[in-house]
Amino acid sequence: MRKGFILPVIGLLVVMINGAQLLPVGQPTKVHLNVIKRVPLDYYLLTREQPLTFNISAVSDTGTWLRVYTRLWWQNRQGDKAAYSILCIQDGQRQRFRLVTERSHKTLGPAGQYLGKWRSFFVKLKSDSATFKLMLDSGQLDTVAVRLAFEAPAVWKTVEVPHRKRLTIVVRQETTTVRRRGYYQIARDEPIEVDVSGSVRVRVRLNFDPTMRGEQVFGIAVEENGAPIAERSFRVKKALGARYEEVSDVVPSVERVLRFDLNPGVHRLKIILQGTTAKGGALIVERLVKGADDESE
Repeated sequence: MRKGFILPVIGLLVVMINGAQLLPVGQPTKVHLNVIKRVPLDYYLLTREQPLTFNISAVSDTGTWLRVYTRLWWQNRQGDKAAYSILCIQDGQRQRFRLVTERSHKTLGPAGQYLGKWRSFFVKLKSDSATFKLMLDSGQLDTVAVRLAFEAPAVWKTVEVPHRKRLTIVVRQETTTVRRRGYYQIARDEPIEVDVSGSVRVRVRLNFDPTMRGEQVFGIAVEENGAPIAERSFRVKKALGARYEEVSDVVPSVERVLRFDLNPGVHRLKIILQGTTAKGGALIVERLVKGADDESE
């Protein structure tokens, strides 16, 4: 059995690892969702009228990470995407997670219903908390399937990009200003070279100059010795409230991510920003140091 699966025990869904447990309070509705290859996974149903409450026990003194997997019931929906919001409550403290998904073509509900692609978030369970509660905070008619697993967030390490200017993105929020460091400048059609291994992700933003309006399209291509490794196109808008600390004549776009896996060993890759009228952008290259498997889509 894969780590992180829900274990059926005496008719209940029990999440446990290293002795820690989450036991549902009451009798929340349980359904089977058929994931790729028709592998059934047990989920709880969460609605506005039916929150989920769990008793917490045997959590370590330093706390335990919980990953909450969710799938939106795709009934009577228009458009390609849908948003929903979930509240997590511990000891009266609330965390709100806003999620956006699109319809899955590989996962069906128990009666063949369409579902959204899975979206997940991480919550730190506290050792002194007695209960953990999930509440649906979106539309009155929304239904969300929820699966729980004790998983820590993935750890990504930034890969140095030699001979490139470093950039800092400054984001103005409601009451604070956040600085996001670690970006490198990249020019259109001018490859950058990095040495990397394992699972890799490229986080990239396009630079908007004063002549650029609305949405813009760009592509990221990754090559090794002239052979393609990964390639993807993105559509982006300006990031609201964001600017560069080091340059003032361009504005960063929202971030997009390209992820791919490499064969064993160190690889020298070329990363190319292309297919755009923008003169350049900013990117971060990261390799996965530690992370849990995701549910297939």
